[in-house]
Amino acid sequence: MGDRSQQGRRRCTLPVPYPEPQVVAPNAYYANLLLEDYAGVTSELTAINQYLYHHFTVNEEYEDLNELWKCISIVEMKHEAMLAETILLLGVAPEYRTLTNNFPVYW
Repeated sequence: MGDRSQQGRRRCTLPVPYPEPQVVAPNAYYANLLLEDYAGVTSELTAINQYLYHHFTVNEEYEDLNELWKCISIVEMKHEAMLAETILLLGVAPEYRTLTNNFPVYW
């Protein structure tokens, strides 16, 4: 399965590095906007969990699809880590929460 896993991983990633997160100055407003992408209802965290759920529940006969979902979830984890780093650079702690009526609702 090692070879198949590597083949699946090659299909869902490019061998190109992501740019480093950079900010000009701390900005809580921008950080709070990114928090929704980080852990809101339609966020990287939601995508990670959705792909992992599919990975864990797919039938064994669909091994290639299973490995693809696993690989995509790992890519989403990289996106989430980049968002966390950017949010920190903007001066806010990356929290697993969303805003509902301007109040934080934690996972």
